[in-house]
Amino acid sequence: MSHATLSAPGSLSCFELGEQMLSVEQARTALATLIEAPLGHERLNLAQAHGRRLAEAIHAPINVPQNTNAAMDGIALAWPRQVTKRS
Repeated sequence: MSHATLSAPGSLSCFELGEQMLSVEQARTALATLIEAPLGHERLNLAQAHGRRLAEAIHAPINVPQNTNAAMDGIALAWPRQVTKRS
């Protein structure tokens, strides 16, 4: 099976490849051309983190829930909506 070559940097169209496949290294190179710059990171309180993505994995210091079974299928969290004052 032959490997495809991309026609232009930043081009990553499945239609351009036909039935050919990229090697892993070609795919990595092609994906890297789509990234403008590494994203920065910052520390935030949990309440300010809505809509953000983690910069690194986090692990709970304890099992949650601590029991091996739960009385429900899952656990839901609800955040209070921010109330804006009207003038």
